[in-house]
Amino acid sequence: MCYAGFSAVTLEAIGGGAAATKYNIFASLANMPTAYMAAFEGWARTRHGVNAFLYIDFAAPIAGALIYGMVVVLAGRNRALKLSVS
Repeated sequence: MCYAGFSAVTLEAIGGGAAATKYNIFASLANMPTAYMAAFEGWARTRHGVNAFLYIDFAAPIAGALIYGMVVVLAGRNRALKLSVS
């Protein structure tokens, strides 16, 4: 379901021209978080042990949800400001 949602948003965003190239660029960028989290968790496991790996694995989704929530709130405020100015 996540990849279906990603594909829908990506296909809507890229428009018509050079769609295959744009889609592949977006898909490669979407895989970056997987790569850097695997590298970061591997580094934490090697350097600090299993507990550090588990703490990072626990904290990363919480941090991501908080950042996402802040972006949503700030985007809502900016939209409200633009509507009130118009």
